[in-house]
Amino acid sequence: MSLVGNEKGILNFGVYKELFPIVIETYNFLENNKSLFKVDFVYTDTVKNLIDILSFLSKGYNKFHSNEKSLLYSYSRDCVSTTQSNLLILSELNKDLSKEKTLYFYNQFEDKIKYFNGLIKKIEENKN
Repeated sequence: MSLVGNEKGILNFGVYKELFPIVIETYNFLENNKSLFKVDFVYTDTVKNLIDILSFLSKGYNKFHSNEKSLLYSYSRDCVSTTQSNLLILSELNKDLSKEKTLYFYNQFEDKIKYFNGLIKKIEENKN
């Protein structure tokens, strides 16, 4: 049974709800292909960034001050970009890794960056 769908707390936060399944799917994809990775530190960094995407989102969600929220959401967006870059590196270094699946995850994250941009822009506009 998945806890997502509970719709309380952070699970009620739209950006988190949108990213949670992509993070989990990407992690599962990487974990299922772990034996292909010759460069373990890129894999490890990618997993850390996947976790940090959601961690920074939840930390920002619980902050009261807009400066803190905006900064933490920016960190989360940075983790998305780093994850995308790492996926490209892993794909190039590991010829047996599915290029189609890697590109699928890359594009899924790319589609979600607009949520961060809107969220951060809204916070910045409300400060003025």
